[in-house]
Amino acid sequence: MKSVLQQKTDSWRDTLVSALNLDKDKFQLIQGALPIGSTSGNLYLMADSVPPLSSNFQLNQSQWNRFSENYETLLYSLSAGSNTSALTQILGDNYTNWVQFKNKFYKENESSEKSQEDIFKMFANRMLDPNIAQTAINEY
Repeated sequence: MKSVLQQKTDSWRDTLVSALNLDKDKFQLIQGALPIGSTSGNLYLMADSVPPLSSNFQLNQSQWNRFSENYETLLYSLSAGSNTSALTQILGDNYTNWVQFKNKFYKENESSEKSQEDIFKMFANRMLDPNIAQTAINEY
């Protein structure tokens, strides 16, 4: 059985969803014990957070997952084995082409035993300006 406060909160959320024509499955009412804040840092922390799935939630940002932490982990995983900052500078707009080339190669050659370094050499020699291909290979 829900408490009176929980019932009132649910009612307030349902009223907002109805009045603003929101998707009830995507809208979440967040209550903060402390003000959310008006500085960009405090607002960013809220926007960077993923609250647990519920219709309403008592704001405690220490319990939330952070988008930025997940992206940082993903980017680190994608760049394992290479100096990403230098390589991305050398490749410039071709970095996306490299990722697509690598993914396509592995999809079409599932049983290949070529290393990523071998595949990068193929990419650099086929797709890059010859003046920067060797630099990119050395950096990889």
